[in-house]
Amino acid sequence: MARTETPAGRTAATDDFDALVRSASDGARRAQLRLGVTVIVSAFLFIYVGVLAGAVWLAVAVAIEGAGVVIRSRVRAGDRRAAFFYVASLFAISVTWMAHAVLLWRTGGLIPQIAAIMDVFSLALYAALGAHKDRRLLLALLAPPLVTLCAMLIPMAWAQGQPAGALVATFATFGACGTLVANALAMYRSDRELSAAVRALAQERADLERRVAERTADLAEAVERASAASAAKTRFLAALSHELRTPLNAVIGYAELIADDLTLTKTASPEDAVRISVHGRRLLTLINEAIDFAELDEGDIVGRRESFTLDAVVDDARRACTPIARAVGAEVDLRVVGDAGAVLGDRARIGRCLAALAVNASRAAGHDARIGIETAIESNGTGAWLRMQVEDLPAGAAVSDDLGAGIGFGVVRRLVDLMGGDVVIESATPDAAPSGAARIIIRAPVELAAA
Repeated sequence: MARTETPAGRTAATDDFDALVRSASDGARRAQLRLGVTVIVSAFLFIYVGVLAGAVWLAVAVAIEGAGVVIRSRVRAGDRRAAFFYVASLFAISVTWMAHAVLLWRTGGLIPQIAAIMDVFSLALYAALGAHKDRRLLLALLAPPLVTLCAMLIPMAWAQGQPAGALVATFATFGACGTLVANALAMYRSDRELSAAVRALAQERADLERRVAERTADLAEAVERASAASAAKTRFLAALSHELRTPLNAVIGYAELIADDLTLTKTASPEDAVRISVHGRRLLTLINEAIDFAELDEGDIVGRRESFTLDAVVDDARRACTPIARAVGAEVDLRVVGDAGAVLGDRARIGRCLAALAVNASRAAGHDARIGIETAIESNGTGAWLRMQVEDLPAGAAVSDDLGAGIGFGVVRRLVDLMGGDVVIESATPDAAPSGAARIIIRAPVELAAA
């Protein structure tokens, strides 16, 4: 059987078997009526042909109908191997009924011959109405009555000895058969088109349900992302307000202290002025970090490749973190490992990352803590990378992405993602390092400048 692909992705064989299943389901309901009619019309044979002929014909017809019940049940259950036997059983039913018609026709009586013609047309009509879902079934039921009709009427017309009338009768018989075939095929095509429309409608509904489910999932994901972004901004604002409050209170407090000293004693401590400067710088750093966050959200931080040296970006970061490190009593050791010379990369973003790491490490460290920050160039088969490694942080300080409450590390993560780099945060165990220290490793892509 041909396996031509249909537009919906189904095969012709699948459509044909589905048609057989539908026909078998409908035929099961008509089988009881057909069996009753079989018993009734057998009376014509008992009356006009003989008891033996009537009994044999009825037994054969009932046996075929019984076999058809079993075969139809297998087809409805999806057994493709039963398809051939289902078609064969209907063909056998059609042949059996035509045997009934031929037996009556051969008696020569008017009433038996009328009954024989009724057999033929009844079966032909039954085939067109009941077997139009499948071409094989249509052929199996319709071919025997059409052949029988021609075999009965055409010879009888020519036996009358009137050629003109016989010719007209012959054409009329063929015309009747052709009309039956045309109507049957029209019903077959109509059924196929209706089935295709139903399948297309079902497919369209399934596609619509799938698209609705996808849109619903996308909407739920978007809502979840929006909720996460809102929660992140809420945490950011909470951290920012906390971070701003501390240096701002210090600036105000020391400024008021100096004012009181100048008013009452006309003297002021240089250390107080230094503290105001330190906390003012810290406040400026926090404001810059907040601006960085806003620029990242708006996409205003644009990367630009340029040539630079590691010593230059390290010096910038050292100037940014030294006042804060002094204020908390920490020591930050910023150093370059190796001599890579000039490199090509996104200096602005790399500089911001290193400065933010240094400032946040200074804030996260305790009094008299020593923090080591190394920068180096790694080169492998996939290209060159600038590694920034923060070591000797207090145990647990690097477990949180924000290094306590520092907002600068969030900027670092975003910048590193934009550059196509990666961030690794390690919380060392006491067994791994005597000090129980933590470590942060950041890699950013660069290119080695030509010598």
